[in-house]
Amino acid sequence: MIRVLYLIENGSYRYDHRARREVCTLRDAGCLVTVICPAFEGEGLRETMDENVEVYRYRYPEVGKGFMAHLGEYGASLSCMSSIMAFLFATKGFDVIHAVNPPDLLWMLVAPYKAMGKRFVFDHYDLNPELFEDKFAGSGAMKVMPVVRAAEKASIQLADYVISTNDSYRQIAIDRCGKDPDKVRVVRNGPDVSRFKMVEPREDVVALGDIIIGYLGNMNSQDGLDVFVEMARILRDDMGRDDIGYALVGSGDAMKDLVALRAEHNLEDKMMLCGRMSAEEFMPVLSAAHICVQPDPPGRLNDVSTMNKPMEYMALGKPVVTFELKETMVTGGDVCQYVPGADPRDLAKKVAELADDASLRKELGERGLERVQNVLSWPHQAPNLLQIYEELFPGKIEWGNVSASA
Repeated sequence: MIRVLYLIENGSYRYDHRARREVCTLRDAGCLVTVICPAFEGEGLRETMDENVEVYRYRYPEVGKGFMAHLGEYGASLSCMSSIMAFLFATKGFDVIHAVNPPDLLWMLVAPYKAMGKRFVFDHYDLNPELFEDKFAGSGAMKVMPVVRAAEKASIQLADYVISTNDSYRQIAIDRCGKDPDKVRVVRNGPDVSRFKMVEPREDVVALGDIIIGYLGNMNSQDGLDVFVEMARILRDDMGRDDIGYALVGSGDAMKDLVALRAEHNLEDKMMLCGRMSAEEFMPVLSAAHICVQPDPPGRLNDVSTMNKPMEYMALGKPVVTFELKETMVTGGDVCQYVPGADPRDLAKKVAELADDASLRKELGERGLERVQNVLSWPHQAPNLLQIYEELFPGKIEWGNVSASA
């Protein structure tokens, strides 16, 4: 049996859909998976989830925003994770460490165990140099950009295998970080269609308006929640669309700013902020939506990143409005409604057009669901993940037991 230690620093395992799909796929293939991650509100320090997956948590160090706050968070997190890793190594052991970024600092925790013969799989969720530049461009923090790039390269070079979420990320690992192309594999994001199903809509969400706009995902500075609020303001104040309501699921370091913007524009009665939710909790919210929006603005990071949002929207049969981002257009094909540039006014116009065209909404929703089922869903990606573990541990993957569950 392969013993897998799965590390997440930047979020909760409970709400990280990709992580849970990967962990459950490995579990079904006969691996014993243990997760280390932060504990957020309402989460205990130890829990068994997903049929025999043990989750060890530490209190998330909330130290605010900004460069120094991030350093404080990472320092506290790495200290806690290191202690838990040492405990697990001594008590139950592990064969491979599967670490997801950001940050690109977990390699420092992995290196001592790699020296003892443990394997390392680096799951490249985000491009940290691009993320860092998007967050801190123009500030004094840019002086440490060489360190940020060095940390990315160290993470990729130390890994036995690098998992990229798309071909853009794969090429960066090869060209920028010098990784052997044979050791960089693409495992795209992909929803589990068995879990993303329409249910009875929540009545309080339905009551927000005749047309409901949905959002599901992280709420960090690069995710465009300020764009979303401005779009809502334009629709109501400039376009007279008081018939439209908004329901947003998720949280992150932009949450406080989002609450403040909502209040500033007097949108409290039209915009519901639901916070983090499990899939079972947010299905009734998104089931009430007529349109779903991905407001991520164009940028060095967003252009080449594969977002979960559009695929999860499509898995629920919802039409999607998004800016023209390179990898989002690969994901959405000719199904999503794309807006050039980064102007929230153009986003609002596209949403208004779709709000007034029920037949087009139905057509796009049906085509999106078909695209997810036939091209994008997790069962099409799971074999790529398992092939990495098969090559690391020949003959130990139980292929016949793998299901599409996540």
